[in-house]
Amino acid sequence: MKTLQQQFEQYVQSENLFSKNDHLLLAVSGGIDSVVLVHLCKSAGYTFSIAHCNFNLRGDASMADEQFVASLAERMEVPFYVKHFETSKYAEDEKLSIQEAARNLRYTWFKNLIEKDDGAANVLLTAHHANDNAETMLMNVCKGTGVKGLAGIRKINGYIRRPLLFATRNQIVEYAKNNHIDWREDASNANDDYTRNYFRLHVIPAIERVFPAFQQNMLYNVQRFEAVETLYRHAVENSFKKLIEHKGNEMHIPIRKLLLQPAPSTILFEVLHPLNFSADQCDAAFQLVNSETGKYVESSTHRILNNRGWLIIAPKGIEQENHFIIESPEVSSIDFSGNTIAFKTLKEIPTSFISDADVALFDQDKLSFPLLLRRVKTGDYFYPLGMQKKKKISRFLIDMKVPLHEKEKVWVLISANRIVWVVGMRIDNRFRVTPSTKMVLRCSLLPKNGGIR
Repeated sequence: MKTLQQQFEQYVQSENLFSKNDHLLLAVSGGIDSVVLVHLCKSAGYTFSIAHCNFNLRGDASMADEQFVASLAERMEVPFYVKHFETSKYAEDEKLSIQEAARNLRYTWFKNLIEKDDGAANVLLTAHHANDNAETMLMNVCKGTGVKGLAGIRKINGYIRRPLLFATRNQIVEYAKNNHIDWREDASNANDDYTRNYFRLHVIPAIERVFPAFQQNMLYNVQRFEAVETLYRHAVENSFKKLIEHKGNEMHIPIRKLLLQPAPSTILFEVLHPLNFSADQCDAAFQLVNSETGKYVESSTHRILNNRGWLIIAPKGIEQENHFIIESPEVSSIDFSGNTIAFKTLKEIPTSFISDADVALFDQDKLSFPLLLRRVKTGDYFYPLGMQKKKKISRFLIDMKVPLHEKEKVWVLISANRIVWVVGMRIDNRFRVTPSTKMVLRCSLLPKNGGIR
């Protein structure tokens, strides 16, 4: 039977993780996993440096960890880097859990070390092992991360390599004891307030009582799921190429083509999940395929909108080129294309007739929010004020003698998939104010830069 050292060197070579020409940066906490990784790399003859994060979460114990790792680097005669973090303050400021905060802080620092101009290191190694992988896969299933999460921890992720994913915790402990290797025990590992620790201390042992071979089976599953994820990713990316049209910072997906895909909801999940949409929000977004124009779902960073047979995905908080959303009558104004529309709810019908085309009055109860403001499109039609028959806007613009080069600059306001206003020109007859109107929405077009209205 091969020793852990032999398995380690074979795994690094077979998976092409790194070579003797690389300068490795080892993330070392002082715990058994990362300390064993140091010894394995030293015995294999690799060139490396050691980096240690002091998160200042455990007082004197954190300083003792730092001193232990510094001493280890000195014995190994390798460069040593250390960074102190105000982890608790960062977590509070960013509204993150301590675990998430620590992860963000350490990987940002590691990235800075790798990208230093001195070229001291080009590959980062972490000591994640097979048990960590099993825990991660199980947590991913519970969190609903999709097929990608089933593949667990990647052995290669950019400049990050994880050369112990083949080894179990028991193998690592046995190696440390047989080679008389000292390490630091982190008391927080026994604290089941952390999600991973709860899975490690309670969930997995409960599973092992029913399925004793759980850890080994999960190790086999990792290999299978990695292959499945590769095939899956290839199929998904092919679908992306067929479906997604990129327009500036927006993605446009034709609903009809999406629904022709073998698994349309899954395709949309893969588009949205990296944009901070939760699994529930992805499900809600898929329901937009049957919704009215203007309906949308949003994550913390992006919004997906149904717009006349298209799903439009765009970053929030950034003015979009082709569409804007008016979420409620309480919105005071919206800026678009060098102009502003001001909104105001009136509790009484104006007594004097308004002839200015830049001012539109609507029966607010006939409007369905959110409203959508977008550029005019081929096929658009409305019922011009005073008419009972619909009219294509293209014909309306001809009658209004709008020059050809100005037609593409015309905007329309939409409620529940019905155009209510050709902005700055004519409202739709169906939404006009009548003697029975109780609330009036006044929309005033205010040009800012002399643009077309």
